[in-house]
Amino acid sequence: MSSKITFLPGFIVAIAMGLIIWLSSSLASWVDPLVAGILVGMLLRSIAGENEFFAPGLDFTPKALIPPGIILYGANLHFNYSIVSPLVWLQILVGVVIVVWLSRTVGRLFKIPEATSLLLAVGTAICGASAIIIASNAVDGRKSDTTVSILVITFWGLVGLVTLPFLATLLDMSVADRATLFATTLHQTGFVKTAAMAVGENCLSIALAIKAARVIMIIPLLLLVGTLHYLPSVLDSESDKKEYNVKIPWYLWLFVMSGLCFTFVPALAGYIPLVNKINALVWTMAMVSIGLTVDVKDVISSIGRPLLAGFIIWIGLILVFLYAFLNSHPA
Repeated sequence: MSSKITFLPGFIVAIAMGLIIWLSSSLASWVDPLVAGILVGMLLRSIAGENEFFAPGLDFTPKALIPPGIILYGANLHFNYSIVSPLVWLQILVGVVIVVWLSRTVGRLFKIPEATSLLLAVGTAICGASAIIIASNAVDGRKSDTTVSILVITFWGLVGLVTLPFLATLLDMSVADRATLFATTLHQTGFVKTAAMAVGENCLSIALAIKAARVIMIIPLLLLVGTLHYLPSVLDSESDKKEYNVKIPWYLWLFVMSGLCFTFVPALAGYIPLVNKINALVWTMAMVSIGLTVDVKDVISSIGRPLLAGFIIWIGLILVFLYAFLNSHPA
């Protein structure tokens, strides 16, 4: 069988399943099609088992779809950050530092694989599943590391979607404060939208601007976690050194350029909703292909400690917000 025919079956399966899941997820705004894709893929693999006939195409699909998906995700960047105050920028920066420090500390304490710990940090500090996928290569992440990290941040994101509005009400937060809370502590953009929309359009516009500020932090954070991954080997002359291979992939530069275009070219603004729909479809197809190659039993057996670590890391991010909030609203 030719190589072209070999990769087609798995590729077609991932594309078809991704399309079905993407269409189904549109029925509920809080459902992240990326997460749904990886979960459905894992479920089907657990039922049908591993099939070598589809393996080449399933391996090819993420490599083919993730780069354009990242570039299209640039439509979510908004470089006109006039709505984001210096205090919020500082909160985002401090949150990134705290999350990375906690992920390293808790990861070592719980003996969690380093790649999983760093991916939990990226997913918590930036924007959930998309950020984890982008960072996985920088930390030599396995598919199991990526899958566990995505499931952990999704679980705590759902918990936050239910609990954070109650916290906002308890502290009698203004619309702007609620937007900041949701945008700086909820993992997935879909969760931020759902929580903010329940408050109103003004809350939603503020929250999305702040969330976009978090998203742009993926580039410096990618360099940071990659450096943390490779540095011990570089410094330890007694160990088997890993070649320092941290770099910004070509598609991340196009991701930034895409954001600049959608921000400063008025004619493109009207296409952002369409681009986001196409982007969600592309990512869903890629996530399905990853899910179809992951063993559910391996994930279940290894998710306990990362789940607890993800909670501790997320609480650290919430405490950063509360510190900023309470200091700006003295009793």
